[in-house]
Amino acid sequence: GAAAGALARSDETTPLWAAAADEAAVLRPLQRPAVVVTEHERERLAHLGVNTLLTTRSPGPHTLSARTMMPDTNARSDWRYLSVRRLALFIEASILRGTRWALLERAGTGTWTRVRAQVEAFLEALDQEGAFVGSSAAESYFVICDDRLNGLQGGTPGAFRLLYGFAALRPGEFRAFLVTHKAALSSASQVSVNRLFTAERRVEEEIQTAILQGIGGGHE
Repeated sequence: GAAAGALARSDETTPLWAAAADEAAVLRPLQRPAVVVTEHERERLAHLGVNTLLTTRSPGPHTLSARTMMPDTNARSDWRYLSVRRLALFIEASILRGTRWALLERAGTGTWTRVRAQVEAFLEALDQEGAFVGSSAAESYFVICDDRLNGLQGGTPGAFRLLYGFAALRPGEFRAFLVTHKAALSSASQVSVNRLFTAERRVEEEIQTAILQGIGGGHE
């Protein structure tokens, strides 16, 4: 409850993708933890996914971002950071709710284009607010919604699909999600995408064909 309250308080003044990195959990005056944790121990615990409380009269800048319970076994994994996980959940919920209307429309290029434009506008707004990293849109996010996911080969009868991704810590390294809308259920699942180092503004061509074929074959 205390942790949820700290997050809710910081969300009022700080974007959710930055709040966990900027505000540590500090005890109120006159309160002390049962066990004193040294800075070295705090770093070791953080690498194991444990966030510790601080006791200090004048909280200063902190170098450790709040972590999830995911251990620090992969030094390049951004999924261990609470701010990245919260950002991903916010984007996932927003896109799931915001694009379900596509099921009521006639399947085809027009609907795919409208959905892609809607999601791109949403991600662009977040990018402008500083949610993603990268010097260009191609390095920060991408959206795919076309016949590769919804056509004769990639489509599933009665379902609508779109694929999106964003870079939270390193430009061009995307967390990607496949959104599937069906009459009875809407869902989002993580997928792995590989981007080739080619020209900017060609993200759709840079997603490996084999990945999209695997998605179209029913893998979620």
